[in-house]
Amino acid sequence: MRDLKGFRASVRIMAFVCLVALVPKVKAQQKSSSAPPPTPAVMVLAKPQKDAIWLRWAINSPLAWKYANNYGYTIERYTITRGGHALTIPERKLLTPVPVKPHPQPDWKPLTDSSDGAAIIAMALYGESFKSTIEQGKGGMMEIASKATELEERFGYALFACDGNFGLAKFAGLGWVDSTAKQDEKYLYRVFTNIPAAKMKTDTGAAYVGLKDYQVLPPPLDLSAVFNDRKAMLSWNFTLLKQIYNSYIIERSEGAGKPFVRINAQPLVNANERDSSGPTRIYYVDSLPQNFATYMYRVKGMDAFGEYGAPSDTVTGQGLPSLPYNPRITASDITGSNQVSFGWEFPKEGNALIKSFSIVSAPNVGGPYDTLQANIPASERKWILKKPLQASNYMAVVANGLDGTHAPSFPVLVQPIDSIPPAVPSLLKGKVDTTGRVTIHWPANMEKDLMGYRIFRGTRADAEFIQLTVSPQADTVFYDTVQVNTLHTKIYYKIQAVDQRYNTSKFSDILELTKPDLQAPSAPAFKHYSIEGGKVKLYWINSYEKTVASYQVLRKRKDSVFAVWQVLKDIPNAGAEEDSLTDPIPLRDVEYQYTVQSIGANGKISPQATPLTIYIAKDITSISRPKISCKADREEKAIIISWRMEQGDVAQYWLYRAEGDQPPALLQTFTGAKQDYTDSQLRINTIYQYTIKAILKSGQQSQFSVIEKVTY
Repeated sequence: MRDLKGFRASVRIMAFVCLVALVPKVKAQQKSSSAPPPTPAVMVLAKPQKDAIWLRWAINSPLAWKYANNYGYTIERYTITRGGHALTIPERKLLTPVPVKPHPQPDWKPLTDSSDGAAIIAMALYGESFKSTIEQGKGGMMEIASKATELEERFGYALFACDGNFGLAKFAGLGWVDSTAKQDEKYLYRVFTNIPAAKMKTDTGAAYVGLKDYQVLPPPLDLSAVFNDRKAMLSWNFTLLKQIYNSYIIERSEGAGKPFVRINAQPLVNANERDSSGPTRIYYVDSLPQNFATYMYRVKGMDAFGEYGAPSDTVTGQGLPSLPYNPRITASDITGSNQVSFGWEFPKEGNALIKSFSIVSAPNVGGPYDTLQANIPASERKWILKKPLQASNYMAVVANGLDGTHAPSFPVLVQPIDSIPPAVPSLLKGKVDTTGRVTIHWPANMEKDLMGYRIFRGTRADAEFIQLTVSPQADTVFYDTVQVNTLHTKIYYKIQAVDQRYNTSKFSDILELTKPDLQAPSAPAFKHYSIEGGKVKLYWINSYEKTVASYQVLRKRKDSVFAVWQVLKDIPNAGAEEDSLTDPIPLRDVEYQYTVQSIGANGKISPQATPLTIYIAKDITSISRPKISCKADREEKAIIISWRMEQGDVAQYWLYRAEGDQPPALLQTFTGAKQDYTDSQLRINTIYQYTIKAILKSGQQSQFSVIEKVTY
């Protein structure tokens, strides 16, 4: 294994020193505070791939890192959602039965021969000595300080070497691949150390992610270039994507159709990233092989896993023998409507080299730039520009050389004051198809500085809406997907217009869309029935759906296996909770069955209600009705039923009972001599209804007695 001294001689190690130099500063800030030091915590990053999820982590304490290397890390996975629905109880899975630790020292030897990063990590983990900033003390406090600094350096070097190389991170016990993840699930990953609590307490790190969160890495934004004499200065905005990228590579092509070639051996890291008040752009200066040749540049970002994103837009230019000076804008103030006051610096000795200044403008930093003001005298250093302005104007001052070259300043963004919001979008229209795909559209706003629209959705018109668009969309057509088979039959949308100053309009009127009805209604339920004068009157509870169009009452004879259900009547839905129908039974001494079903507006038919079986005797007009009485005996926990019949030729009695609003059901049959019954199969706080009919020895049947209700 190569020693650390050899690495110090390389240019690459200097990038690592920049990171390590920050560690004592952070420690000093923590020590100056009276608050107790925070508990070391595991920081986790998750990156979904198309068929796996990558995990990267680090603990934010050098000493905790040292302990964790010995005790290892454990990874748990909790399945939170499946198929778009949250699980009632998350499913836990231990992904690492054996704790994750750095590979042992012998395993690093093959890697260190070809990778400086592997050599640095191996030295940080297993090297006997690791000092690069101070000499070893002879004892006492100096030696303690030296050891603490050495641990911080090991920690800093190891983490920096892992950054951008997922393979090394895994080898160093700081990375893991979950290849068992499924497309329709979303997980909460928990990563924690196995350090005994008595030795050190650490906080668990977590990440919530699923395979469907996979996204293509975006291109770097706002790349611009200034070409000078055999030099090109590139700059781009790093703050917009600093949560994704921590370093960049630069590629150059020697003209259209020529391949792009990487020109920086080591990824470019922003040294000011920790300073939130610092510049927002990162710069790189490239030396051009020659002037008067066309060169194209692009940059790619690299994330913490070492993956490169899509390339940025290209910038093109030529190196030209140019002025040795460039203007530097010092003021660009809005002083009136369509009026900007410019000031700039330019060395006096450069006046003899130029013929004039120009002010140019473009809607984007990359151009193309149009000249707004030409022929400004070379001696001028300020100018009031009176020209119509766009919502966003990138402006530069250009020194026009006597030799035909131009030396532009860096552009500045000039935005006129605008606090007027766009007009409220109107005339929203839309539809939901049978698959749940929603299409809404609206007429475009007429503002020239319009950025786009934000779309919101709600399940109720008076409930809170959620925003569906991550950023304003320019299109006036929006597509969404909703679940059709839910209790919510309607879905609601509203939109806002947003201009380039992020002024937002009021919400549009709410668009109400009805989901297609694909479900059959629920089944009705019989409540009870009665027989009067040889006619059956049926009572039932209607389906709860408002989309029911009608109810069909059906009847068939029970004594024939060939009997089929016949529709007695189709009753339009009047919106009532209950309904009824009277049927004059055509034949006596026959058992009939009745049922009822709902017909939805979509033509779907509900399941049938549980059939009722009803028998009408040949002639019941001359047969008296039994008289029944019921009494609750709570001491005996029973209801005592008694009855009597005027006619004495009774062969049997049939006793029926109903619980609550349920239809009566046969409870017991008795001989003609029996005149009472004790019902002890009861439930408290229940209303029971009893009725009885007599079967004469001639086979005739009486009408049912009056129903007796008893609250038990």
